[in-house]
Amino acid sequence: MKDRGAVTTTLAGGHFELAGGAVDIVSPSGETIASLPLMYQAADRTVTVVPEVNADATELTVRPANPADIAAPNAEVAALQNVADAGSIVAGR
Repeated sequence: MKDRGAVTTTLAGGHFELAGGAVDIVSPSGETIASLPLMYQAADRTVTVVPEVNADATELTVRPANPADIAAPNAEVAALQNVADAGSIVAGR
């Protein structure tokens, strides 16, 4: 059963770097190709996520800082939860 309490993404190439209020996606050549914010505006609230990067920096897991933010989600927060079903991101190929 999916509790949708976290989203994990794995890179096939490149790595993640924590960068203040974001997580950067860095290509194998060292170029930052995208930046993922850690705070999202969803309708009438702000949802903040806490990032965890594995030891080789190829897997990123984010969880809501406040689990109540997704306990009774509005439509926009529910859309963010469905990101978990989208699959993996491939970067830097």
